Amino acid sequence: MNVGCSIEIPMPSLRCLNQSGIEEFRDYLYTNNGVSEAPAPVHLLDDPQFSAPSTYSDIEIEHREFDTRLDFAQYIDECARSYGMEGALDEPGLWEWLTVFYFDQVCPFDQKGRRSIYKVERYIPDSSRGWHYRHLLKGAYTFLRDHLDATDAVQLALAGPLYIHSGAYEHLVSRPRLRTSMGVQLAANALFYDPDKGKMKTRATSSVQEFGLLLRNLPPEYDLNAMSERSILALLPTRFQDWIDETVRVQIEGDRELFRITGDPHDAPDPVAIADVLTDLESRPLTTSQHRVRSDRFRTGVMAAYGSSCAVSGIGLVHREVRGYLRYEVEAAHIIPVAHGGSDVVQNGLALCRTLHWAFDNGMVWINGEMRLGLAPEVESDNRNEWLRQYGGKSVRAPKDARLAPSAEALRWHAENVARVKDESE
Repeated sequence: MNVGCSIEIPMPSLRCLNQSGIEEFRDYLYTNNGVSEAPAPVHLLDDPQFSAPSTYSDIEIEHREFDTRLDFAQYIDECARSYGMEGALDEPGLWEWLTVFYFDQVCPFDQKGRRSIYKVERYIPDSSRGWHYRHLLKGAYTFLRDHLDATDAVQLALAGPLYIHSGAYEHLVSRPRLRTSMGVQLAANALFYDPDKGKMKTRATSSVQEFGLLLRNLPPEYDLNAMSERSILALLPTRFQDWIDETVRVQIEGDRELFRITGDPHDAPDPVAIADVLTDLESRPLTTSQHRVRSDRFRTGVMAAYGSSCAVSGIGLVHREVRGYLRYEVEAAHIIPVAHGGSDVVQNGLALCRTLHWAFDNGMVWINGEMRLGLAPEVESDNRNEWLRQYGGKSVRAPKDARLAPSAEALRWHAENVARVKDESE
């Protein structure tokens, strides 16, 4: 419980600090940096010299106590939704105003009547390099908005009180590669969150740190944002399984076998026979989640084998979104489609840019016995397909690891059954 005089502020509608208000708030933080007995700068809230009505001034909020940062984020989101707003709540000066409004919770007094004020970015958002996630309120709200489809994903990271970034938040949210991955966050919750106590499991802090360090240092072909919770759990070392109950542990052990990417040399005969690429469509015993694990393994394996760049064009475009997530243009293409019995093994895959992937799936291009790209007649005859002609006869790059090279029989199957080429060596 905070010590000191609690000030009741009858401010039902959202406002924003203007530039003068933000600078005044910044001066307050720097002046009281460290341990301070200063009262909250509540004069900024309604003084027209320092604040103005928000664009969202119809949204009403109230002073209330929040047990966790998740409680706060959900409350603000519910307030916005109650006024018909579906997008993220944001406006210059809004989060500074909210920080002052809830300052006695964001920076509470201790039992000696003092408060600790450190790191200005916790109170005034800094958007450079994604640092707005360091803001105690905006960071929690934005992280919740990132994962609205599965709020279970944010329970661990947002379990702490408003005035502190928990260890889980520091290790799972401050890093863009982990922050945007639903699979990573759900896996972390499955491992380390205690739903009965509403907080991190006892003595899990160092394991959460190791979990975050391991995942963010994986090679770039591990597209964490596209991987499921089960796939994330399957690629972890076995020591992490001690955090999961026995039932889930058995399931994950089976997933671990599905997620193996290369294995030892004897797992991939050279050359790979068609029987190693095809599966019986009528006898697949895998569950939906296991199919997802195997699909994630396939994508990761193909991206790794081809260095995350197209085997034909060499294109390897990468886009860093505003939230920090890396999006790759290249895709993992099945040579024999899964719908026709093609399995999720690297030897049944090619890394192709999106346009060539589409053309390959539709039989507009194919690969002959000399590993060169063939073109369908419609590519040669229709000027709208001119872009593809530059790759006609081009050598298709194979992985450095010969064991992961595409199956010659699978390529022949594609040429004959998808591209409808009678003699694939032509």
